[in-house]
Amino acid sequence: MESKVSKKKKISSKVKSSAAVPLYKQLEMAIESDIQKGKWIQGQKINSESELGEKYQVSRITVRAALDELVQRGLLVRIQGKGTFVSKLTEKMHLSIGAASFAEICREANVKDGRKELLKTRDNATAEEASQLGLSEGAEIIRISRLFSGNGMPLMVTRDVILPEFDYLLELDFGKSQLNASMLSGGTIKEIRSAKRFVELCMCTFEECEMLGLVPGSSGILLRDIATDENGRPIRLTTNVINGERVAIEFDSPDYRRIS
Repeated sequence: MESKVSKKKKISSKVKSSAAVPLYKQLEMAIESDIQKGKWIQGQKINSESELGEKYQVSRITVRAALDELVQRGLLVRIQGKGTFVSKLTEKMHLSIGAASFAEICREANVKDGRKELLKTRDNATAEEASQLGLSEGAEIIRISRLFSGNGMPLMVTRDVILPEFDYLLELDFGKSQLNASMLSGGTIKEIRSAKRFVELCMCTFEECEMLGLVPGSSGILLRDIATDENGRPIRLTTNVINGERVAIEFDSPDYRRIS
């Protein structure tokens, strides 16, 4: 009897009502951790809501909210009349930097790609942006932000700063269109090359955590890229905030043309 009580306390310690993080988010993290540790494998049915509630000593409302988040992220899938199962996308997706396109990366991994346009506007360049693009501070630039996903699971937030000569991009829908392909189709450049790349760990903002399905305060992979045309002229700055829990980075040849 004593060992059972001790075990129950150990399990429930994963979810603490006094913590700053909401209970359902703590439970979401605990279930995801169990999946990553192999407690449940791909395609396997997980415990029922009542069983999870008893295990973690939380209400069914809290359990349902946590499962809803995991389903929305693509980690779990609900099958009516059967229960909730672990999705087939539980291992890290290998994102090959320099590959032809995000869509092709997903096809090779047998993953359904998705993209959502978050922002598309004219703006003024900061001092740093202007310096990198060869502009004067405050010069007009184009900003485009997108959210990329695989099998419905958010993987990467991408923000681009582009020269104003590509202002026709403001008329396109980047929930459907590929950015580099659209820039090349304008006829003013023949190639887009990655001139410099910088990779580091970062602390995701609250907004980025929400979009990537991460717990507030989570870290991510920050990938910055300076793209040039065939003559070496800087034309675009790209910042990617990547869900490191779901993505592993691979590097190809540094001057490989990239379409995303």
